[in-house]
Order: sequence, then structure tokens, then C-alpha cells
Amino acid sequence: MTSTVAGPATVAGSATVAGPALDRGARQRHRFDPRRLPGWAQALAVLAASRLLYTYVALRCVDFAGFHRDGTHWTYLQIANNWDGTWYRRVAVEGYPHGLVIDSTGAVANSTWAFYPLYPGLVRLVEGLGPGWEAAATVVSLACAAGAAVLVRSVTAQVAGPRAALWTVAFLCFFPSALVLQLPYSEALALLLLAAVFRCLQRGRYLVAVPLLLLVGVARPIAVPLAAVVTVHVGARVLAARGTPRRPAARSLVGPVLAWLASGVAAVAWPAIVWWGTGVPDGYTRTMATWRTPREVVPVQPWVVASKFYLGEHVGPVLLVAGTAGLLWWLVRSGRRVAGLDLTVWCGAYAVYLLAVLDSFSSLPRYLLPLFPLGTLLAAVSGSRAFRVTVTVAFGVLGIVWMLAIWRSRSWAP
Repeated sequence: MTSTVAGPATVAGSATVAGPALDRGARQRHRFDPRRLPGWAQALAVLAASRLLYTYVALRCVDFAGFHRDGTHWTYLQIANNWDGTWYRRVAVEGYPHGLVIDSTGAVANSTWAFYPLYPGLVRLVEGLGPGWEAAATVVSLACAAGAAVLVRSVTAQVAGPRAALWTVAFLCFFPSALVLQLPYSEALALLLLAAVFRCLQRGRYLVAVPLLLLVGVARPIAVPLAAVVTVHVGARVLAARGTPRRPAARSLVGPVLAWLASGVAAVAWPAIVWWGTGVPDGYTRTMATWRTPREVVPVQPWVVASKFYLGEHVGPVLLVAGTAGLLWWLVRSGRRVAGLDLTVWCGAYAVYLLAVLDSFSSLPRYLLPLFPLGTLLAAVSGSRAFRVTVTVAFGVLGIVWMLAIWRSRSWAP
């Protein structure tokens, strides 16, 4: 009789005691669910996770760098300041030479004219606050990467939704060459400005886009394909306006036209500045050619030569054409539906631009970073979380391999 009465009382009592505890636990899990963070915080969390991975691997890779002549180890910051970082430091400290630099044979030599001034200028400002060059460059790159991650998420969320946008950020931050987002390179700054311009185009903030476009012109050589995007965007807007029953006032087109003009100025800004500084009309092109063998810029030829060298005399060019056609087919088939007109045109224009001008194939992985909208298309291939996690992990593994290859090489540069 006792057990019959006590049983329900005990169960009820336990439920009464355990209920609040379970509710508190559920509330805590609900409160700390990262999926409930604001979109910008989610993007920053993804970036932070990628930086932890790549910084750890980079620190371990420092051991491959060997020793200084005095027997001391290289440090991470010393290694990070190699390659393009050395040139950007020279821009900040020495500025640009008067005229083209000529070597002992009378040929044009490597010089700082090949490196755009905005990034080293920003680092120089931060360096003036106290830290050394290496630390200041790291701070600027990481700050730009943080801003870029937030804006990339906003831009892609506008066209593909918040989930696809966050995976786009993940694919970008864990991309095999994403280590450069914290090195003294201008990629993070370029991504920040690029995403900011796209956001302005999406929201119709054309007057805000004008100074951003002009800054792109002195930040990194991406202004030419970006000008193609702005041209298509403004053209589409004008055509759409002509198709409405009531045509908009002419002044409503002032902003788009100014943005279009600014994109044109940005496309020629740095080559024109180099012309003014050296007195040589093609001074920028001739300086860039000094990093090539032979010392000339011939559109597409480096890709054909590289495809033959790595893939075979006949198979290489065929695969190059097939790969290019496949990318264009993917963009035409899914681009505008998934990523919108601006981002689709950007991917096509930038890919064509790389085919026309790129030569440094050890640096190809980092040149692919501005193609982040392809991450949105990749996320749209499958809604499966397993697929998207697998892609992210694969990118991270390839990033580790890329870092090991660069650090162990005595001739390659990221």
C-alpha cells in the first residue's frame, strides 16, 4: 500500500525538481547556439576558426625554413614578411624610384612599381602607432579579412540566403591559399573593397561606391574586371528604367553614371601613375614582365605553356579549353539564378582577366580568392551539410599541403 501511494508521489516530486534544471539546461543550449548569433558574428567566428588552424600550421612550418647565418631560428613574423611582404615594406619605407630600374645588362629590372600603394600606406599608418612592420602588417591584413568576411556574407546572403552565405564565407576562409589573408599581402584589402563595392551596387549606394572604386584602383590589379561588372550593372539598370511606364528623372542616373566613370578611372589609374612617375607609357607592363620568362606579357600564352608542361603536349591545351568552357557553362547555367547578375559577371570577367594576364603559377591559388562567389555556386550543388563540411575540410587539408610546399621550397612564392 505504501509503495502504491509513494510511487506516483516520488515520480511527481522528481519531475518537479528536475523540470527547472532541464529547462535551465535547454535555455543555456539555446542561448549559446552559434546558429542564433548575428550573421556578422557567425562570419567572424568562421574566420577565427580558420585563422587558428592556419596559424598553428604556419608556426609548425617555420621549422622548415632552416636557420639564420648566426644559427638562430627564423620566426613566424620573419617568414611572413618574405615574398611580396618585402616589396610592400620597401614601398612603405623607400617609396617608388624615379624612372624604371635598369639592371647591368640594360634591361628593365624588378622594382616597387609593380606593387600598388594602398596596402603599404595603411600598414605604415598602423606602424606609426608603435608596432613594428611585421606586426602592423598582420593587424591590417586581419582587420581587412574580418571586414571582408562580414561583407562577403552580407553580399551573398542578399542573393542566396543566409545559410549559403555562411558556407561561402567558410569556403573562402578555409580555401587552400587563405593563409595570405593574415600575411603582408594585399589580398585581404582587395576582398574587403571588392565586397564593399558589390554591397553598394546591391543597395543602390552608387555615390558611396565611387570612392571605394577609386581605392580599388590603387589597391590591387582587379579594377579592370570590376569595371566590366559596373558597366553591365549600370547598363542593366538603364535598360530596366527604359522599360518602365514612367521613365525616372535624369538625376536618378547620376549616381550609377558616376560609379561607372569611377570604375573606368580605377581601371587605368595605377598604369597611368606609373607612366607619370617613370615617363614610360607602358612602364607598369614592362615592370611586371620582369617577373616572367621570357620578359614579356603575352595574353594566354603562359597558360598554354604551363598546360603542356604539366599535363602533356596535346592533352594539356585540350584540358585547358575544356576547363575554361566548363567554368563558363557553370556560370551561365547556375550563376545568375544562384548568385545574381553582378557576382556572376564578376566571376566570368575575372576568370578571363586571369587567363589574359596571369603568369606566376605558384601564386595561382591566392589569385583565386576573389572568385569567392563560386563558393556560393558550390554550396548550391547540394544542400547536404555533409557535402559542405567535406568541401571545407578538403580545402583545409589542401591549405596545409600548400603551406608545406611553399615553406619547403626555395623558389616558390605564395
